[in-house]
Amino acid sequence: MIKRMGFMGVVAFTIAMSISYAGVPILPPSMQPTQPLLVVGHLDAWDKTTGIAIVLGQKIHVPANASFSPYLVVGVFGTILPDGSVNASTVEGGSLYLAGSTPVYLTGVVTQSNPAIGQITIEGVKIDITQTLSITNGITPAAGSVVQLAGIQPLEGGIILAGDIRIGAAQIAANPLINSLPPTGWALAGTGITGSGRSPPAN
Repeated sequence: MIKRMGFMGVVAFTIAMSISYAGVPILPPSMQPTQPLLVVGHLDAWDKTTGIAIVLGQKIHVPANASFSPYLVVGVFGTILPDGSVNASTVEGGSLYLAGSTPVYLTGVVTQSNPAIGQITIEGVKIDITQTLSITNGITPAAGSVVQLAGIQPLEGGIILAGDIRIGAAQIAANPLINSLPPTGWALAGTGITGSGRSPPAN
């Protein structure tokens, strides 16, 4: 079973972008991954025997030699699989995670959308996007949309309060959110592991 440490996109999706803030790399050049940063947040759960971790409600297939701390920020680089889970190529540990203070970041596919209350769901996490409606001209992304968002999560495993968002692959590629987020909030600096993620078994 997955060991819980709190509460616990439908197409393969990769965005070619520089993992940097204002031109300053978040990771040293020698560690720049070839796949994008998809998730940054709290480790909700981890099953070492199956190689499955849950970060920000997202199922992550992690490399076999993965090692996590439930107290640190976790950054996941990789590819979104057809079932919505993430195949991690690189997983990085960062600074101490403080719920409601540490910024969280997520790129994924909307699985549920509720425009009436300004809320979407991406896999295992609900996101309140009401603060971003002025950015999107009142548009709530529909189910199946690829989105990239940043915000805070007041309670570990709880709802994310999004402060900024990008909707659609074209918008994300043209103006990736990562470029406006300060890396000092995460300190992803080569403390993690690199390897091939574990893809789910074929049906």
